[in-house]
Amino acid sequence: MNARGIEFRVSSPAARKVVEAGEAIVLGVSPFNGFYRPSTVESLVDWSAERFRHVYVLLAGPEAAQRFVSRGLPPRRAVNKVKTAVHQQRRAACRALLAAGCSDPNAYALVWSRLAVSPRYRELRAAAAHAYDTVPSVRDTVRSMVSEAVAPTPGALPPPEAIEANAPYVLAETPILVDAPRILGHEYAVFAYHKPMPLHELLATGVVPELTPRPGQACARLTLREL
Repeated sequence: MNARGIEFRVSSPAARKVVEAGEAIVLGVSPFNGFYRPSTVESLVDWSAERFRHVYVLLAGPEAAQRFVSRGLPPRRAVNKVKTAVHQQRRAACRALLAAGCSDPNAYALVWSRLAVSPRYRELRAAAAHAYDTVPSVRDTVRSMVSEAVAPTPGALPPPEAIEANAPYVLAETPILVDAPRILGHEYAVFAYHKPMPLHELLATGVVPELTPRPGQACARLTLREL
């Protein structure tokens, strides 16, 4: 089996400055994507812990179950399926955090519902929902992201009701794309995911002033590559 390394990309000098501060990174983890196997989660945490003083793993919340419901799975089975995946990812994250010297891994393995205790998170989550309802470019970008995520086959277009039902999944993540430093109590924080984040790129243009990423916030692409 080939060895695998980490590929880390940022899109701007401002984002590079945030990374170089080495303060905090938030690893977005999807329960749907086969990329995020437990071994991969551990590798990403290991790599991050060598470069950042604080490593968070952001796990999916209950909104994620709607993806399986949209594909015909009964709601209870959909919730259980998400819980199983998230439980495996959480265990992997906590193992790696503990091995990296984190004294309280559970404080760094987060789900969206735990973030909701932050007034800033709730403020931005409400602003994201309002922007989705009122700003066409935001709505189109969210729908495009959702369509790609829930399509039954690559390139297929899900029914409109499935897109609307799954939009909260993206909206719940939006505050961490905008002001993770304040939500988590840091000066600098990077949100990292294995794919580009079109919504962050759109919001960075200032299309919704209250959702413009704040100073100290950055997004990056973090993937594995064959060596």
